[in-house]
Amino acid sequence: MFYNLKGLTVAALAFMITPALGQQLTFDCTTGQTAGSCGQTFFTTFCSSIANQVIPPGGSTQRCFTAGSGLKCDFRARNTDPVNSRNVTTQDCETALNVVNLVCAQGGSAQFIGKEFQFFGLPNEGVCRNECGN
Repeated sequence: MFYNLKGLTVAALAFMITPALGQQLTFDCTTGQTAGSCGQTFFTTFCSSIANQVIPPGGSTQRCFTAGSGLKCDFRARNTDPVNSRNVTTQDCETALNVVNLVCAQGGSAQFIGKEFQFFGLPNEGVCRNECGN
């Protein structure tokens, strides 16, 4: 797959794994982006902050964390259901973003097969703006 992100064309490598929960998870790793660690502290804080939040059909919620050394971490949860509002679960969010963090040095996205939320974790150069989480 190819995506045009901020004027850069990035290729995504698609994979499917089965985490300890026994559910299949697909994920895409981006390339051509800034490599950096958007570690567990950041994504668990993000997932806790959006736990049980109701997201409208096709909508998303996002947060940014300044990681230091000129790096920021952008996280997003997107409801892929075109009809129904859905609640984000902490467990799905943390598991999906943990896979992205461990496998994708330049960030990416993950989604459980048969579930409505797609989760994104992307390291980027810069600092978060006022509307960001940190």
